[in-house]
Amino acid sequence: MTLSLYRRHNKTRCTSIDTQHCDSKRKPCPIWIRGFLEIENRYVRQQLGTRDWTKATDEVRSIEAGLMKLDTVAQSARPAAPRITVLDWHTEYIKNARVENISQETIRKYETLFRQLEAFAADKGYRYPSDLDLEALQAFRGTWKDAARSKAKKQERLRSIFKFAVKRRWLTENLSLDLGRIKTDDAQQVPFSESEMKKILEEARKVGPEVYTFILVLRFSGLRISDVAMLNVAALQGEHLVLRTAKTGADVKVLLPKIVAGALRKIKRRHPDYFFWNGTSKLQSVTDYWRSRQIKPIFKAAKLSSAHPHQFRHTFAVELLKQGTSTTHVADLLGNSEKIVKKHYSAWTVERQKNLDEVVRKANGYHSLKGI
Repeated sequence: MTLSLYRRHNKTRCTSIDTQHCDSKRKPCPIWIRGFLEIENRYVRQQLGTRDWTKATDEVRSIEAGLMKLDTVAQSARPAAPRITVLDWHTEYIKNARVENISQETIRKYETLFRQLEAFAADKGYRYPSDLDLEALQAFRGTWKDAARSKAKKQERLRSIFKFAVKRRWLTENLSLDLGRIKTDDAQQVPFSESEMKKILEEARKVGPEVYTFILVLRFSGLRISDVAMLNVAALQGEHLVLRTAKTGADVKVLLPKIVAGALRKIKRRHPDYFFWNGTSKLQSVTDYWRSRQIKPIFKAAKLSSAHPHQFRHTFAVELLKQGTSTTHVADLLGNSEKIVKKHYSAWTVERQKNLDEVVRKANGYHSLKGI
């Protein structure tokens, strides 16, 4: 395979799909070279230091003839900072995330993304971030087996790690921005029905007081499973839970039913300072334990095959909204932004529906209709 030239087009600035010609005359898209360089017995793929096709063609001939070194030709196109491997990229990003006090749950998701990227890079023979062109990123995205919403979130994280690399001049541009948008289904979140909650609580009581209490707290606090799994005894103040959430770092204070607060105080604890945590296992481990080993069997026994623990949080939010609670207050109780609450639960907002009904009533002129 001989060396070949091609333009790598930036879709945000250029609509051309031609490998040679570019729509932008003032600043054409960069020219890259790829193929087997026989004189050095290696495969190459990198950006050249010119955007002029004629000049690039002359340089390729000189490189193949041994009159010019490829490293010298491409030097101006490389980042000025020292070259860094994908593994180093992983290490530096996570180190910076910890310094910035990013939540452990968010860091875990970035760790997962990097592990997948490292496995893909190793399989394809990519060693450096600069080896990952748009074609490679599209292929990497094609390996994701997640649902559409999870893929979209993962793509956001991919853009974040590339932005990190560009700022440190390990890369010249953020090619992940050229990846197309992943279409997601923005359906409203579905809570548990009253009959489903009854089945769940019946099955939980059969297992024992600890599991029953855990589910009661999930349902009546609106907390995420990770926050309940590591719930500190000091967080229970009277009948209120007062804590900072692990995922977003938001401060929440929520009133529990008297019976739920009483159940919390009565359960046999695994650690003096925590209701459900032994004080030693990691956040992910204790969360997975409660999700998979304790709650999942209860869903199965209740014949709720598609249920998941986050539905308790949805149920808490929806029941509040159905009672006419404002989205601002619901957001405060969940430790979320009002924008997120409106996005996920707008269909359940009583005030919103009343306004919509009034608009429709006026538009259709119900007041002037005559009966049959």
